[in-house]
Amino acid sequence: MFWRTIIINCRECGARLRKYYSGSLRVGPEFATCRKCGVVGRTGAFEWANLSQWRRIEVFFTEDVVVLLALLAYSVYVFVTTANGDDRFIAKSGIVATTGFVLLLWFGRVVEVLRSRRRTRENQ
Repeated sequence: MFWRTIIINCRECGARLRKYYSGSLRVGPEFATCRKCGVVGRTGAFEWANLSQWRRIEVFFTEDVVVLLALLAYSVYVFVTTANGDDRFIAKSGIVATTGFVLLLWFGRVVEVLRSRRRTRENQ
């Protein structure tokens, strides 16, 4: 759940190949060509086709998603166990908010996976 800036530099000239913010496994092109010297270098990302089954699960169930799913489970528990009143409204709000955050995080990852699968098909 710790986000950090990752900068991938060319091993020959030191120019920046990629910069991204990551707290988890990154799906994307594995190699990039340096614009300055033309050397091909690794980006630190992995194509979907090259990931094992466990690593594919890890793409979608990162620490932030697991925490949000636990919060969602707690909100559902509070909603089911409370009779009425403000607690029930807060639980409904928690259910909607955490579901929205999880779907938003997963949508971005699904887009990355679809792009990766398209790149793999085009390169075969």
